[in-house]
Amino acid sequence: MPLVLTSLKLFNRQVNVGDRTALLDKSIEVSEQITFRHDQNVFTLDFALLSYGRSEMNRYAYTLEGFEKNWNYVQTPSATYTNLSPGTYTFLAKAANGDGYWNPKPLRLKITILPPWWKTWYAYLCYILLLASAVYAITRFLWLRSSFRKENALNQVKLDFFTNVSHEIRTHLSLISGPLEKAYGQFKEGQSVERNLNYARSNSDRLSLLVNELLDFRKIQSGSVRLQVQEYDVVRIMKGVMAAFEHTAREKGIETTLVCPETPVLLWLDMGQMQKVFYNLLSNAYKFTPEGGKVEVRIVETSNEVDITVKDNGKGISQAHVQKLFTYYYQADSEKPGYGIGLALSKSIVEQHRGQLTAQSQLAGESTPGSTALTIRMLRENRHFSPDQIASKTGDYIGSTPAEMVAMLPVNPNGVDTRKTNTILIIEDNDQLRVFIRDLFEGEFNTLEAENGLQGLQLANEHLPDIVLSDIMMPDMNGLQVCSHLKEGITTSHIPVVLLTARAQNHQIIEGLATGADDYLVKPFDPRILELKIRNLIRQRDELKNRYRESVLTGEKQSKRIARDKNEEFIAKLSSLVRENISNRDFGVDELAMQTGMSVSSLYRKLRSLTGMTVNDFIKTVRFNEAKELLESGVYSVSEVGTMIGFEGSRYFSIEFKKIFGKTPIEAKKQVPD
Repeated sequence: MPLVLTSLKLFNRQVNVGDRTALLDKSIEVSEQITFRHDQNVFTLDFALLSYGRSEMNRYAYTLEGFEKNWNYVQTPSATYTNLSPGTYTFLAKAANGDGYWNPKPLRLKITILPPWWKTWYAYLCYILLLASAVYAITRFLWLRSSFRKENALNQVKLDFFTNVSHEIRTHLSLISGPLEKAYGQFKEGQSVERNLNYARSNSDRLSLLVNELLDFRKIQSGSVRLQVQEYDVVRIMKGVMAAFEHTAREKGIETTLVCPETPVLLWLDMGQMQKVFYNLLSNAYKFTPEGGKVEVRIVETSNEVDITVKDNGKGISQAHVQKLFTYYYQADSEKPGYGIGLALSKSIVEQHRGQLTAQSQLAGESTPGSTALTIRMLRENRHFSPDQIASKTGDYIGSTPAEMVAMLPVNPNGVDTRKTNTILIIEDNDQLRVFIRDLFEGEFNTLEAENGLQGLQLANEHLPDIVLSDIMMPDMNGLQVCSHLKEGITTSHIPVVLLTARAQNHQIIEGLATGADDYLVKPFDPRILELKIRNLIRQRDELKNRYRESVLTGEKQSKRIARDKNEEFIAKLSSLVRENISNRDFGVDELAMQTGMSVSSLYRKLRSLTGMTVNDFIKTVRFNEAKELLESGVYSVSEVGTMIGFEGSRYFSIEFKKIFGKTPIEAKKQVPD
């Protein structure tokens, strides 16, 4: 009793051999397997038992291995399956004849449902490749972006470095070329040139030191520096280097101490290289130590090491900055002058000596002072140097030190000589350049000095100088901010400002002039040009003062013309306030100052600078100019006019009127034609 497949239907439609479904390449009766696509998973299999006796009593059973666990017993020889998942299945079918005898061997048909193309192994391989490519692309993008950011940051740091170096070089050139020009003029006039030549010599030494440090920086980076070490007394070397900072210590009132053994402390080192290290450490200590502070140098010997510590009591450095302190181009305080290679160069030199340079710092608190200590730790003896690094000793050591700064202490840096009519405020963070400029003008100007922008702004508000000469790159507040504050303040807006700087690009000059600066001078500068610019600005200011004074004396009213600047607006405002209160005999200096929002002293200095008049004289002049107009109108009597401008008696009014105009009120009234 064989059981055979009789037909295959797909979506309830008969499938024939070789039709477009491509399922059958031979008759279904002899097929052992059928492969369906993923979208051909709804099909029907018909089968029949070749037993014709009592066929109506035939019974059937079928199952699909891999999909069903139990047999399906039916009377109709047909099996339908829908939405089968991709995979391999086995269709089994068996039958029983009318006598109830089941055939022992079931019918078998292997059925395969193919997955869709997006679930095939090569699709998954593509997915993996695409995912790997995406991860690679994203990772590379992030890496490139990080690299570009680091490169941009490094480029910005390098740009700042070269900007700072340019500023240093221009400053030193100003203190070389300027004094030489001045000395040349003095020489032709038979005057002493020693002081200006000392300026030039000192700064040529400083410039040479800077250039040598830049060259050493390049050599260290390229690894071309070869040490030549000898045995020296490090105490003697340090004393020589400290002598170069005596002038700085005196000017800032810094107490300097050296704690060391009384006997020589011998170390093997390259003198030229280690002098740069000691100089850099002391330079940083004095730079960050406040006025009246302390700098301590301590040299301690142990059995096989020597520790050299330079400590200051400045504001300290945060731990985040300490970790980067020896990085090239890095500056812990960007407002302090410098160029960010000194400490990094020093660390490289010390490490070449097989030593260590470390830093410890504590930030200043409300009640605790700050401190920063830089420590050099070096091995004694010379076993750690190679034979070619040990130089033959040619004689006793005679320490050479960097050129000592010329002592140029101001006798009275912010004193005012009443015999000099004009005052100049010099704001410059370089001590020598500031003193040199002061020397240029102290013969004809009262001079005020400030070493940073904030101090300069305070002096300007306190003294109201006739002119301000300011550097731009300064700590605490730069020159652009100083100029902006001065020009925006009602008390100081009239003061001419000259910016003196190493920033020589066009956009930098435009930026400076846009803040309201009256002139801009680039370092290095010719002192003759600077003197001419200052004198021209003072002359222009004096001409304005005469014009403002004349407008007050003649009683020219603001309503008759348009104010040409803020100063004219200010004078017009004062005149208007006096006229509004002209009949109030109690209206005086205090009331005028209060209504303008200024202190009495500030109003006095401002008005004096603009017109050369006191506040009382100004009020009186405005009152009497108004009185003159009232009299000339012919409408009012003398006593009425006196009362209208705040005078009780006509007699006192007449006396004061004659002092100002040279005629009595009656005479002024009679001169008006009928």
